[in-house]
Amino acid sequence: MTVKFHIARERVINYIAGNGFEKGAKLPNEKEFAAICGVSIITLRRALAELEANNLVERIHGRGTFVNMNLRNSPLDKHLLFVSIGKVSEGRYSDMLLSIEEEAAKRGCRIEYLQVGEQPETSLLTNLADCKGMILFGWVTRAWADYAASLRIPAVAVSLEHFNPAVSTVTYDYAGMSRLLLERMIERGARNIGTTFPANSPYHSIRLIFNTYQSVLKEHGLPLPPPKQPETGLSREGLYTGLEEFFAGLPEPLDGIFVAGSAIYVNLLNFLLEHPSLPRPLIGVLQPLPGYRLESARLKNTISVIQESYLPEKVVELLFSGNIEHVLLPGKLMEYKGNP
Repeated sequence: MTVKFHIARERVINYIAGNGFEKGAKLPNEKEFAAICGVSIITLRRALAELEANNLVERIHGRGTFVNMNLRNSPLDKHLLFVSIGKVSEGRYSDMLLSIEEEAAKRGCRIEYLQVGEQPETSLLTNLADCKGMILFGWVTRAWADYAASLRIPAVAVSLEHFNPAVSTVTYDYAGMSRLLLERMIERGARNIGTTFPANSPYHSIRLIFNTYQSVLKEHGLPLPPPKQPETGLSREGLYTGLEEFFAGLPEPLDGIFVAGSAIYVNLLNFLLEHPSLPRPLIGVLQPLPGYRLESARLKNTISVIQESYLPEKVVELLFSGNIEHVLLPGKLMEYKGNP
């Protein structure tokens, strides 16, 4: 993830203002400060250089960086609360949060991040009840939707279900996007289509995608996937090991693979490029965020499906519109035309 420069600068300003640093206060060293702000040291230095040019900080060689002006309030003094629900939800500096942070900044707001469990912990939010809006992301439950509604501030949930009529909900059309992608893969001639989706995921969204996958194959009279799916995991090493076992155990070569997310796709792509003896199947990529393009892809045998609407923009737009809506974001196809 690359943090855009203007967002990095605002994070530095918000950190100084939010912690009440007075003129002359010393800021953390560059390594610590970069980690606090979730940026690279190079990006942090660019941000500090601009702030120094505007006389907000002073950098003294060999001594460190010092606050040069009292900031009673952040330039983005209004804030939205991003509630990341569940341990596997979005992290403090995830791509999704960064995208929403950027959209909020366009409207003069900063984002405050809060990682919570799957049930409301009201004590964590009592000091934030005056925020201008709340975004529920991750494993949203009815209890969280009800709690957000009780605060009587604009709230938007990114969820598969619309739990509370007082809370706007933006939903990925996972089933529709999956069907659109698979139908196009079949039109392109794929007949033996494998997938990286596990058959028995604990997550509703993954089960929904996998069930759609099975339904489409059955409708077209195509073979169902092998019982053992590749273990995708989060690490490159784990994915590679899983892919090796998966390909080795196939009764016949795949002519199509259905995957989710650019990270898994890129690792799969690299794996195939490093194993030239394997057939190169048609790859279908389900991408929740349209900002994740595949410009670096080196196989043209790729189709992706993305949302027609940009989710972060839609979420922030709903917060500021005052309208209570349930929005389903449909998908559209993109076919990569790169080098073979």
